[in-house]
Amino acid sequence: MKMHGHRANGTVGVLSADEVKAWIIDKAYGDRTPPKVYVGNAGQCAGGFLSHNGSSDGGGTDYTHNNRTVFHISHGKKKKNSNSCTIFFVRAEEGSDTGKIVAVGCHVGPSAYAIDWVDPHWMNSPFREGHDISL
Repeated sequence: MKMHGHRANGTVGVLSADEVKAWIIDKAYGDRTPPKVYVGNAGQCAGGFLSHNGSSDGGGTDYTHNNRTVFHISHGKKKKNSNSCTIFFVRAEEGSDTGKIVAVGCHVGPSAYAIDWVDPHWMNSPFREGHDISL
């Protein structure tokens, strides 16, 4: 899957793996400096997102965004304060090879996640920044 957005060179277009990683880190940490282990985990999530097919590659949840299944990818230990990274994403349009990350968080338990950022355009989202969600 690919992701469109503002590129490091100032243009808009398809993001590289490093640009997707930077995007994830920005949503989770903003201006703060993330721990090195988080940077690695965010990179693994970016790679997993870019190689996901948006349908049958696994990670599907019971949640939907615009009637599309929300998938998730996590890297890092599945416990609180582990600097893990989790992204939640959808296929941007049915049949498209473009994806959209709709939430960023981290593990707080084996199937529970603290949410750091949620797409502000996701109307009626069950995800809330600063709250936990279980799958």
